Amino acid sequence: LRTVGDLMHKGDELPLTRPDAAMSEAILTMTQKRFGIVGVTASDGALAGVITDGDLRRHIDGLLTHTAGEVMTRGPK
Repeated sequence: LRTVGDLMHKGDELPLTRPDAAMSEAILTMTQKRFGIVGVTASDGALAGVITDGDLRRHIDGLLTHTAGEVMTRGPK
């Protein structure tokens, strides 16, 4: 597994959220950081998944009732 430290951008530049974060929070992070994606990190800092614009579209019905962990694509490459 890759950790967040392996990525080119670092620290506060990265659009990151927790699996238990509300989708409204994840969308806000994605928008503020302007990457078009938000990484979902496990408690050990490993990248557990990502949420892309495509994931938002696939879950549009009731999107804001889900958590980031429910919407994310697991095991990104």
